[in-house]
This record gives sequence, structure tokens and C-alpha cells, in this order.
Amino acid sequence: MLSVRRTAPLLVLLALITSTTEPTAHAHPLGNFSVNHHDGLRLSHDRIEDTAVVDSAEIPTAQDEDATDTDRDGTVSPAEAADRAAERCAELARRTRASVRGEPVVWRTGRSALTYGKGAAGLPVARLTCALRADADLSRSADVTFASGADVARTGWKEITAVAGDGVRLVASSAPPKSPSDVLRRYPTGEGVRPLDVTGATLRTEPGAAGSVSGADDGSSVADGAPGASAVDRGVVLFPALETGSPA
Repeated sequence: MLSVRRTAPLLVLLALITSTTEPTAHAHPLGNFSVNHHDGLRLSHDRIEDTAVVDSAEIPTAQDEDATDTDRDGTVSPAEAADRAAERCAELARRTRASVRGEPVVWRTGRSALTYGKGAAGLPVARLTCALRADADLSRSADVTFASGADVARTGWKEITAVAGDGVRLVASSAPPKSPSDVLRRYPTGEGVRPLDVTGATLRTEPGAAGSVSGADDGSSVADGAPGASAVDRGVVLFPALETGSPA
């Protein structure tokens, strides 16, 4: 087993590797320091739901080890990952803002998950998924504003999507229904592609047929009962979540 204390030398190695190689098609577009954020909004007649996803590159994932591996045994257990996910999602709920007809709403946290994948040089990258919900009266026409809880001080891809849920018609939206990055799984590449930096949205709703606007991949697997975490061994670095196909 590789001790967590050996993370710093590995990050030096990562910096050397990534500085001399071309990025892969699925690499983080803003580098190994980036923290990338997706908000997937679903507006229904009595609530607003936000599936918030945070995709951390190798270095911020390593920087969060002390807060996650609480027993300092060099392994993030499912229980430790679940505890850290709940803690981070609660903080994200506190930072997220939205208003309906000018009145602020209060976010509550639902299910949360913290899973890991393989990044550059085999180092782990973390994916946090939070199911947030706020009660809201959208049974009549409403102007809605949303401000992401994304950390604007951190470099990263930031995007927002929005779709209509039960009993609501989305008649205007500054946010698209589809994620251009497949909810931070596959970032767009190519000449002229610029990373998104979207942290706010304005929307207008009217009463309408249930699900009159839909089709976004909002990464809502956590809300549907996805497992909360997978163990990660920092030595032989195992990623059961990737092998079993569990959603991240």
C-alpha cells in the first residue's frame, strides 16, 4: 500500500509528465489544478432540483486527501468517502443561491456520492455528485434566477443546464438543456473550443404539461439511488466504481 504521505512526490512527477506530453481527448481542459463544476437544474411546479457535479483534477483531489482519509491509513474507504461527500455537498448547498419572483429559496441536500477515477500518471481524480432541492412555487408564471455554488476562485470548466419537470413549461432560459461536456465526462476539444465559465442563469417558467421540456443528461444518478462511494487504495490504486459501471 502506498502511503498518502507519498502524494507530493507523485504530484511532482505528474507535473513533469504533463509538461512534456500532449493532453488526451478526455483530459481536464484547464489542467491538473482545475476544479470543474456542473449544475443540472430541473424545475417542477413545487420545487427546483440541482444535480451539482464537481470533477476535480489530480492535484485538488490529492489536496483533499487529509480531509477524506480521516484515519490516515492511506486508503479512502466507502464510509470515509460517504462522510466527505455529505460534508462537501452541505457546503455546496450553503453557497448555492436561487430566487423565485425575487424571493430567495433554501437548498436542502439529498443523496451524495464521492467516487474516483484514474487521471494522468494513474493518479486518482475525484467526482462529487450532490442532489440539491429547494421548495418553490412554480404553479404560476415565475422569473427564476440561479447562482452556482461553484468556487469562482478555482480555475475550471463551469456549466449550467436547465430542463422542465412536472407541471412546468420553461419558456425562457439562458441555460441550455444539454451539457456540452456530457456532465463533465467528455470535455469538448478542437481548435477554437473555449472552456465554459458559466456560474449564473436566468429562467422564466409557466404552468404547463408535465415534462414539456426535457432531455438533458443532468447526471442525476445519485438522486436515483446510486451507491455513495468506492474504496480507493492509494498504493495499487483500485477503482471499483469504474469497473462495475456505477454512476459517478
